[in-house]
Parts: sequence; structure tokens; C-alpha cells
Amino acid sequence: MIFVLVMESPCYSQDGHVLYGDHPHGDMSIYIDANGFPYPDYFISNDFLKSCGSTLLNWYTANPGEFVNVAELYDLHFDKFSEEYVDSLNNTIYKSLVNRVNESNVKREPVTAMVHGYRKAFTSFNHDRCSPAEYDGLREILIKNGHRSAVYLEVYWDGMYGCCFSASAKKNRTLFEMFLEAQENAIPTGQQLRKILNGLETDTLHLISHSLGAKVLTHCLWDPLNIDIPTPEQSCVNICLIAPAISAEEVLRDHFNQRNTSFDSFWNDNYRVMIIYNEKDFVLRKKDFAIGLFGPGPYKYGDTSLGCNKRKSAENCRLYISKTTAKSSFQLFDFTETGKCHHLYCYCRNPLFRQVVNAMNGVSNY
Repeated sequence: MIFVLVMESPCYSQDGHVLYGDHPHGDMSIYIDANGFPYPDYFISNDFLKSCGSTLLNWYTANPGEFVNVAELYDLHFDKFSEEYVDSLNNTIYKSLVNRVNESNVKREPVTAMVHGYRKAFTSFNHDRCSPAEYDGLREILIKNGHRSAVYLEVYWDGMYGCCFSASAKKNRTLFEMFLEAQENAIPTGQQLRKILNGLETDTLHLISHSLGAKVLTHCLWDPLNIDIPTPEQSCVNICLIAPAISAEEVLRDHFNQRNTSFDSFWNDNYRVMIIYNEKDFVLRKKDFAIGLFGPGPYKYGDTSLGCNKRKSAENCRLYISKTTAKSSFQLFDFTETGKCHHLYCYCRNPLFRQVVNAMNGVSNY
């Protein structure tokens, strides 16, 4: 089926957003905009989205006729646009994604969800590795290392994109400021991702993030802002944060037991946390690659100290949680030998990564 879109009114345009209006339809992927809205299985020109401020809400507002058409695709019979109707549409889209996954996993086997980080375009630009290629590489290495999962969900979110880090402090400042915006986008993305994860009919979830994807996952799994969406309740939720571009304090340390769930996280924690850190990662240290002296450091433009274990941030977080919870699993993996590289493939190709996969599978490394 082909949909022809006609623009009805102009909207504000903003650069840097990663848009998925022309994403493939019917696959095992989740596409989410800056506000946490799921993309429908309906072709929307990315140029139209850009002209509407790069969000689905703005596009729906400017094109109420198209909003009605999208709703009809999901058997919602609206005669106009309203924000209440948008909420109904979003929930229905999320439910359809859950049904698609569950229908492909009738044996209720483990499900893996992967979440990319900052500056990941959907297609390749400027020799940067795009998010689909990152996911293909990660899945291949997971399978090679014996990872147990029936379904691999790819989560695509608006982590922003700009080119490129250089020796120019002025140019880099623009990217650091864009990084702040990406951090804001991660919060509603994580909150709304709960609607997918909560509906999955499996006893075991494997959640893997890279870099700023950790902020998506932490706001999905913990509830520091007290929103009315349950956090995941599967009996085993394995959480692997690879080079997390966040602070320990933001969620993990200060809100570890703050969840919207029936589980007693103090005595019967269904979460098993694994953090891969690298004290030399130049992106998390926010220092130049060559000599590591120039740059704002991990505490400016968003705290990234957990992933580089600055001032023993990761180690102190594990120690704190061990003292404040009874039976929570919180493991650290030191990948400092990886060197300065921040790319996901640098971490996954490290032989130590097999230990992480073993931990997710519940296999002892000793």
C-alpha cells in the first residue's frame, strides 16, 4: 500500500534529529521520536518531519487528515486530531509491536533488546557507523559467544546526530550541546519503552545498551520521576550497560530501589546489572584522542563518569548498592585494556566480552 502525503501547513524546522519516518514496516524493531512517540507503520517523509520540528506530535498537529489516516491503519476511527487521540494511537502502536514479538515467540524464550547511543544515524554518514550496522555486529558477536535469545529487538531512538568531533573547540562545543539535547530525548524514550517490555511474554529479558543508550535503559528500568507506567516485571531482567555515558548518581545509586513494580527489589530483585567500564575511553572522558589533555572532562555537558570509572564512580556505586540492598546482582567488568576507543565493536570484540555473555546466561566465569 502506498500513501501519498500532502503538506497542509508549515512548521518550525530543527537540525540534528535522527528521524525514522521512512523506516521499514513490519519488522522486529522499535522506532521512537524525541518525545517518546512510536513511529507508525506508515510512510512519512523525513523532510516533512523536519519541517514540523522533527516530532510526530508536531506533524500530527499540522496534518490532522494524515493523523486520521494513521489511526485508521490501527483500527482507530477518529474524525479529528486531538492530543487525547494521540495518546490512544501511541498506546495502540506499542501494543501492536508487543503482539508482533509475542506471536513470534510462542515458547516464551528469552528476548534481547538493544539500545544505541548518541550520534547514531540510521544510514551511514561521514564514515560514521550507523545504528543498524551496530546492531548487526552486536547480534553476530552475541550469537558467536553463545548468547541465549529467541528474539532480538532493535530500539531506534532520536539520539541526535552531528558531524564531527575535531580539533576545533567551537565545533566540538556544538556537538556537546547537542549531546545535552540527546540526553533529554533519552528520558521519555526510556519511559515509553516500558510499554513494550512490560507486555513481552517471556521470563527473561536481556537489555543491552551502548553509551547514552544507558540513559534510555535506566529511565525505562527505574522510576526516578514517578510516572504512572510500570517498570519491567519479568522474573529475570539482565541489564548490560556498555560504556554507559551517564553518572552513577542520576539513577543507579540514588534511585536503585525506586521502581513502579510489584517486585520487592530489596529482597527479591529481578534485575541483574552488569556494567562495562573503560578508564581510557576518550569519549566518556571527553578529552582529545591524541594526548588526552584537552576537553571539558566527564562532568561537563552531561556527566559520563560511570562509564570511565572517574574517581572510582563505578566501583563506589557497586559498593553502595551492596550495602543498601539485600540480594541485588551488580557486576562490573573492567575493559580498560580496550584503550581509548569508544565504538561498540571495540568493546564487543574484546575477548572479555564472552564473560559478559556468560553472566547474562547465568554461567559462572570461574
